[in-house]
Amino acid sequence: MGRQDVAIVIPVRLESRRFPGKALAPLAGKTVLGHVVACAEAAGVGHVWVATDSPEVAEVLGDSCPLWLSERPFDCGCDRVAAAAAFLPAEVRWVINLQADEPCLPVAALEAVVAALTETPAEVDMVSACVPMWDWQMWRAEDRVKVVLGAAWAGSDLRRGLYFSRSPVPFGAERSGVAWHLHLGLYGFRRERLRDFAALAPEGLALVEDLEQLRALAWGWRLGMVVLSQWAGRGWPAIDRPEDLALAACCLEQRSVAAVASQGRV
Repeated sequence: MGRQDVAIVIPVRLESRRFPGKALAPLAGKTVLGHVVACAEAAGVGHVWVATDSPEVAEVLGDSCPLWLSERPFDCGCDRVAAAAAFLPAEVRWVINLQADEPCLPVAALEAVVAALTETPAEVDMVSACVPMWDWQMWRAEDRVKVVLGAAWAGSDLRRGLYFSRSPVPFGAERSGVAWHLHLGLYGFRRERLRDFAALAPEGLALVEDLEQLRALAWGWRLGMVVLSQWAGRGWPAIDRPEDLALAACCLEQRSVAAVASQGRV
């Protein structure tokens, strides 16, 4: 049954500026969204929903996954998730927004975020995740969001998320060979804080960078980052442009081959 006090909600819109309809694009025998739903369902939580304003998404999903269909669009995924969360069962205490363009996210990475979220110190308002990287071509790519980290909270492995950018930050990382951190497309909230987030007005850097997590930082929220060091240097592709599909297919194939080889050694 999984943890009934945790829900994963996957927000989907088909009007992506760089790749319209990407959530329903075919990828390795499923849609991109199909892989994301499968990852969420394998993560051991009690509730997995898709939240969308698209009847086309509802038609493709059918009865395969619970769906919340809104009558209007939303400016960002967290706003859509917050609206859907109002209809989740009362037992749900924590909600994760898992973005629909992360088909290669390992189940273990999602499980790590679930575990961190449910043990988060009270002073942390929002949780996300990142991977240490040294790929400098990816570091310079505007489609890959970077996060600058601060110290950890006392008694916790969560690092402070200081800033997020599409630009290559921190400055000097390539010259010094210091790892930069690739941000992953998921956000975790206590249910009541998700409602609070939806009430925040996006402004300033959140609009300039087009990153919803900067909306939280602008209002003084404290972001806790799960650093997935076990995947250091092995960041996986999100789907931002059509050419990312080939990269994702290769990643999924390699993972499948590795899983089969591992089973053969048991």
